[in-house]
Amino acid sequence: MTPVGREIGFLPGDMQEKVLPWLGPYLDNFINCGYEPYRIEKMIEEGVLEITPVTFIQGRSITNAVILIDEVQNLDINVIKQIVTRAAAGTQIILLGDQTQVFERLNGKSIDYLLQKGKSSPLVGSIHLEKTLRSPIADWAVHNL
Repeated sequence: MTPVGREIGFLPGDMQEKVLPWLGPYLDNFINCGYEPYRIEKMIEEGVLEITPVTFIQGRSITNAVILIDEVQNLDINVIKQIVTRAAAGTQIILLGDQTQVFERLNGKSIDYLLQKGKSSPLVGSIHLEKTLRSPIADWAVHNL
């Protein structure tokens, strides 16, 4: 297996225990959408929901699924390509990102680059939010820091 993206290093436990530190944002969003933590655990146990580190996506062929990639503004364009090219029949991909929260400039390419590339394709769409919905302090930080 060829790893993609950043190495996650050594962490004790099984795969789920290893990715647990990175699940915070996803769990927060599921909870904000009304899912109780036990329901999220049950969906993982039943295979309805799968959390996979990008590092292990190489060679996968993902069918009939929705792939959600969060914090895409901090992913290298080559990593995004690795993920998107895993989509097989019946799979949709949702990329979430915020240009105001870029912490690493990667190869000079950004979310804007992705949108420009997909603009003429009937397979690609985008939604642009005009304001910060997280909180007034988050909105202040976006505009002042």
